[in-house]
Formats: sequence, structure tokens, C-alpha cells
Amino acid sequence: MVKRAGRPRAARLGPADTHRVIASAYPHVDLYADLGVAAEDWDILHEIEGLTNARLRDERGDIQRVPPPERAHGPGASFIMAPFARPYPSRFSDGSYGIYYCAAREETAIREVAYHSARFMAETGRPPQTLVSRAIAATVEGRSYNLFPLKWKWLRDDDYARCQQFGREARAQVDLLRYESVRDRGHVAYAVFRPRCVRNARPIRFIEMYWDGGTITHWSAVGGDL
Repeated sequence: MVKRAGRPRAARLGPADTHRVIASAYPHVDLYADLGVAAEDWDILHEIEGLTNARLRDERGDIQRVPPPERAHGPGASFIMAPFARPYPSRFSDGSYGIYYCAAREETAIREVAYHSARFMAETGRPPQTLVSRAIAATVEGRSYNLFPLKWKWLRDDDYARCQQFGREARAQVDLLRYESVRDRGHVAYAVFRPRCVRNARPIRFIEMYWDGGTITHWSAVGGDL
């Protein structure tokens, strides 16, 4: 593993209530959420879908990245599977595998997404506008490393290189990481390596973030709970 003082001990975590915020436009229709599709049948469904609708196939990503025993299925499964089917470079991944990022409280999840959204909007020179996101509640459980109390500076750097190396090695040992949110210091965030460790994912509300052309000034819930 990454060279450092000491090493976290793996321990069982959860079930823990979590919040995640994802980009969305409403109304949103989740094609598979309520179909009760068995995990082993998703490959077939996605292959059929890809033959008829390339746009939807691209949005859903590649389900074959996730071995069948690791997949979530049933109500809410699409919310869980999405980040694993479409991996991207992030704090604990170099982009070769997906991670379900979430937080212990909703405001922490919002602050994390607001930070990254603001960076993207600034770098691409977007004009003032409202960004619509969806808040997802879920339960996580599994074998974990608790990084929250550790003082390793690189865990909180904006340079992700050492975190990505650590994440790659930790993924072989545990199901998830518990760590301190960098954008909401003092509060808990999670990085979940396996879809099967996330359960009961469900949308709870829409969030509007207000981009003024230079920063995200504030956010608010839309229409109360879903």
C-alpha cells in the first residue's frame, strides 16, 4: 500500500444511512427501477437496449464492467449501478473502476457536488443558470477502512494521485472507505467500491443550485420531498 505511518484496520461498518446528489432533469424516468430485473439478466437487457437506442446505451454505460455477483438489483438498482457502469477519475479511483460516493448527511453531499459543479462551470465558461440535481438516500454496509480520524495530508489534497493509489489497493481489501469530506470538513463521506454494499436507494427530492457565472451562490430544495 501507499507508504505511510500506520495502517487502518478493516472493520464491519453499517448499516449506515447515506445521501448522494446526482445531476438530473425532472421529471426523471428510471427504466429499470421497478421491473424487478434479476442481476444476471441485466447484460441481456442492456444488449437489447443498445440495439435500439444508442443514446440510452451511452447514458447507462457498460454494465459488463461489474461482475454479476457484485451487482445490485431490484428497486433503486439503477441509481446504485450508474457510477459503476460509467467510471471516471475521482479521489479514490483512476477511472478504471467506479465508486458510489455518498455522505452521512445531505448537506455534505450537496457541498461536494456544488464544488465540482462550480469548477466545471468555470472551466467551460458557462453563463448564469440553475443546475438541477436529485438527492438519493440509501443504506451502505460492508467491510471498511475508517480514514476519518487519520491526519494524512494527502487524503485532503486536491491532487488525487496518492488517494487513487490508496483506493486501488484498498479496493482489494475492503468494500468501502469512511473518510472526512474535503468540502464539508468535520463531516463523514463514504466511497463504496461494490454495488452490493448499497441498498434501498431512493430519490427523496430535487435540489436546485444557482450558478451566477462565477460561483454557486446557494441551493434549495424543489417541491419538498418526492
